Amino acid sequence: MVKFNNYQIITCNRDQEIKVWDITTGFCIKSFNNYCEVFILIKLYSDSIICGGCGIIYITNLISGRVVLKIETDPFIFLLKFNNKKAIWAGKSKINIYDLTPGKNLKSHNAKEHGILCLIKVNIKYIACGYNDMTIGILDSNNLECFKHLKGFIDSVICMVKLNTNQIAYGSWNLKSIGIKNLF
Repeated sequence: MVKFNNYQIITCNRDQEIKVWDITTGFCIKSFNNYCEVFILIKLYSDSIICGGCGIIYITNLISGRVVLKIETDPFIFLLKFNNKKAIWAGKSKINIYDLTPGKNLKSHNAKEHGILCLIKVNIKYIACGYNDMTIGILDSNNLECFKHLKGFIDSVICMVKLNTNQIAYGSWNLKSIGIKNLF
């Protein structure tokens, strides 16, 4: 779910529809369908969203309902918008940087040996990846090179939240490992 403006929210579901809801009445006021399974949704511009999840990324104008750009890629789980021109998304084993203007893949990073479980934007320069191998990788958001590899977790890192410029909170599958970690 994404806040579109002060009166509307946008939802997506595996039913292949994106819906715009009026939060004052609770009614669906627009519905767009014919997408693949959409379960990731981010507001891109004042009138557009970027969405996807099944190996296709759509940039959709919410006023007209028109798909402005369709990018075929590997199935992905995580999507980060860096600015109106650049997005980073990841599947279970690969991270991609895309230029959204022409829809071109700028860089890919193979993380098959680690297994990606979560991805967050740390700042304009770095992203953090929680891995199945009980580590966190801090990667440069421009070239996807690993800047730092944090170890010492007792379980796979499945979720992270940025607390401030230097710290994240993290969690694991069965709450065996929850804590705060300094990144730099």
